[in-house]
Amino acid sequence: MTYFVGIDGGGSKIEFAVSDHELHIVERFRIEQGVNPWHSGIDQTISLLHEGLNRLEKYRSETDGLVAGIAGCFNANQFRQPILNVLRSFCANADLVGDLPTGFRAVSNAKAGIVAIAGSGSSAVLFYSTGDHYLYDAVGNGGRDVGYTLAKAFERGQIAEPAKSFLADKAPSLTNGSLEKTADYYHSQEVRELPRHLAALHEDDPAFAAIKPWIDSAADRWRFKLYGMITKFGGVEKELDTFPVVLNGGLWKFEYFRQQVVNPLRAEFPHVHIVFDPAAQPVIGALRMAKDLTE
Repeated sequence: MTYFVGIDGGGSKIEFAVSDHELHIVERFRIEQGVNPWHSGIDQTISLLHEGLNRLEKYRSETDGLVAGIAGCFNANQFRQPILNVLRSFCANADLVGDLPTGFRAVSNAKAGIVAIAGSGSSAVLFYSTGDHYLYDAVGNGGRDVGYTLAKAFERGQIAEPAKSFLADKAPSLTNGSLEKTADYYHSQEVRELPRHLAALHEDDPAFAAIKPWIDSAADRWRFKLYGMITKFGGVEKELDTFPVVLNGGLWKFEYFRQQVVNPLRAEFPHVHIVFDPAAQPVIGALRMAKDLTE
């Protein structure tokens, strides 16, 4: 039997998966440390890749394709070659594609479309069927942006009760002054988890009403940016009956936020298929792309 290996790495974890040629998973595990080399450092990225691949040693000689989607590595940069060297030491037929393509392929088998990432960070990319892409980086708020914005609004006294109590309970470091630098917010676990807590709020909750203006602002940024991308690029793939827009990342799990973005776009662009699958897993997208390498 021969295998494919998929890797999904972000700011807080790295996941490894091995499948057979029918993409049935035979082994899978996570390491709860970040591997975005811009933030964790290339030494940690390399070390964790070695650690994970060493655990897959028994598959090395029978691996036909390997794809890694590592945050911060979508385009060519100084980190690409060192990471590729590690991947190709395990499997010669390996590629480093960043986390945007794997997030897209986790949901769609299309070779063209848009992926909009709103997780710890945020970015959006158009993929052409030719393999080219067009990147809008940091197009809208990610979870860390929302957390940072709410913390600053709290400091300025702009957030009323009971939202103040909600924030103090769910993310005390945002409200007690212990986070002083932008980097502190970026690496804070509380900031990363705040969208999950917001998503649990019902729209009738008084705390939700007090926070709503900042959520609406974040949704506006995403809606306007995606409107621009779809307007400019939604007709470039003439053979597509529908043009896929894949939403990926924890902030989209916040239903109110998601609907504020999606509903107006669906009304404006009926030919566009906007899909969000909370069960979608980028490591599965990496396995699909690993299989592509052999076809």
